[in-house]
Amino acid sequence: MSTDTKPTADIIESTEMNRIDLSSILIRPLSRPEDFHSLIQIWLDASIEAHHFIPESYWRSKAKDVCNIYLPAADTYMAIIEREIVGFYAYYQHRLAALFVEPKMQHRGIGSTLLEDAKNRFSPLEARVYKRNSDAVQFYLHHGFLIQKEEIDTETKEPELIITYNSRD
Repeated sequence: MSTDTKPTADIIESTEMNRIDLSSILIRPLSRPEDFHSLIQIWLDASIEAHHFIPESYWRSKAKDVCNIYLPAADTYMAIIEREIVGFYAYYQHRLAALFVEPKMQHRGIGSTLLEDAKNRFSPLEARVYKRNSDAVQFYLHHGFLIQKEEIDTETKEPELIITYNSRD
């Protein structure tokens, strides 16, 4: 027996802890000003974690604009579990402008639930994802998005993929 493997009981316990009853996720529109703080914290934490190739200071410098300009202008929907906001997406002008899940709650189906809700409400969709964020790229491809082209983000100088989803495809 290898010493670098976990005992089976630990694997089962870890898997059980990560399970979420997806039917317990409530998706509701952003309507209360007091929810903005939670959304900004989720956006900031998830952005910093997912985009390690962009300085943390960049994301911190954008937080006020996200709160004061972008979220109020978008159709924003939140994922809520037991009265706690655990993720959200923002839709603006046929574009999925944001989809973020609290880092400690990722890989449990919340992002997929949010994305399916967005696809049902707003198809067709376009999104931009940093090419170096391979987890996000694979997530969107898995959910039926297609890569249309690549551009350089003028602010970060990072390559971005423009991806689209159309329910008729």
